[in-house]
Amino acid sequence: MSVRVKFLTAFIALACTLPLLGGNVFLLPDGMTETTVYVYTPDPVAAAGSYTPGSAKVVRVDVAADGSKYYTVTNTQLDTVVTTDPTFTVVARSGQWNSPGRDGTVTPDGRYLLTLAGILRIMDIATGNEVGTVSVGSSPGSVAVSIDSRYALVLSSNSQRLYKVDLTTFAAVGEMQVGGNSTAVAAG
Repeated sequence: MSVRVKFLTAFIALACTLPLLGGNVFLLPDGMTETTVYVYTPDPVAAAGSYTPGSAKVVRVDVAADGSKYYTVTNTQLDTVVTTDPTFTVVARSGQWNSPGRDGTVTPDGRYLLTLAGILRIMDIATGNEVGTVSVGSSPGSVAVSIDSRYALVLSSNSQRLYKVDLTTFAAVGEMQVGGNSTAVAAG
């Protein structure tokens, strides 16, 4: 299949799903030859803007529940989380962390930003302050949150373990061995 046909197929698939989306669509760069995040509106499909969070690979973009901030997790130790406003202006950077970012997500209730960077880091979105950290195995790589925002589930593929973290006490309250070569966790 030619590149042109593949692109057209992907564009049609995206266009068909856009009415289901409530906000912008973010196209993440490869992080090697490109570091700019391109943003599109879903209805009508149109370019909304772009921003460059830094020179590292972007691993995740998530949006505050009220749409007021975009959180970009990068695979670097310096400025692992870059926060932008709806005009794509950088308004905050996380600073120096001990490990690069691997994943991140905003809780469904919009209260916390959870970031994996060697450990689980929990930021209160209202204040912008880190309110907790939790050790979750060797090189945690994927995080998901329960629908009620009470628990985070963190997969540490290197440890072959799944951790359950209570988001009221900021403590791991359970863990289990997982089999296979799991690379991501989802909750629903």
